[in-house]
Amino acid sequence: MIVIATGLMAWSLRKTGKVWMPLAISLVAAPLKLFSGVVFSLPLNAPAILNPVFGILSQGLGFTIVALAIYKVSMPKPAKYLAVGAGAGAIYSFVFIGLVVGPGMALYLPMEAIKELGTKFPGWARSVPGLMGFARSSLPYSAIVAGLGGLLAGVLPFNVYPEVKPKLLLAGSALWVTIFFVSSLTI
Repeated sequence: MIVIATGLMAWSLRKTGKVWMPLAISLVAAPLKLFSGVVFSLPLNAPAILNPVFGILSQGLGFTIVALAIYKVSMPKPAKYLAVGAGAGAIYSFVFIGLVVGPGMALYLPMEAIKELGTKFPGWARSVPGLMGFARSSLPYSAIVAGLGGLLAGVLPFNVYPEVKPKLLLAGSALWVTIFFVSSLTI
């Protein structure tokens, strides 16, 4: 999902030229992910619900931070979008760790309830070696995959029309809601 999310954020940056657009996208998408609690009959503060929300917020914030630093730099478009995507992927890992260790640990259900529900708990967040292990495995993967998403959005010839017809917007929204629910099943 990181390559798709980064590609959409890079496309929105390319389309609008506004570095805050990816953060705005994540601020819309993250609360929508809370609906998974209804779909799976889980409390909203279950890690299986909150962690994807933290991931979406982390991606938007990471992308925006890197875009603020790189977007105005003069370089070839493919290199620029690759750099923004890869940098965002790297920062995403650290922001995600911060959200899980900070608000996550304060908001998650008690461990007894988590075990009773049979959901996953980010055990790595309880120790420094766990945090380092997560960062070591997540950071290169996120940087590579997000870089690919940024590169694709930077070089593919998207035909972007200034006006979006309501039927096209409705069809696109239905497609993304379907993708959202299908991807929720893989939690």
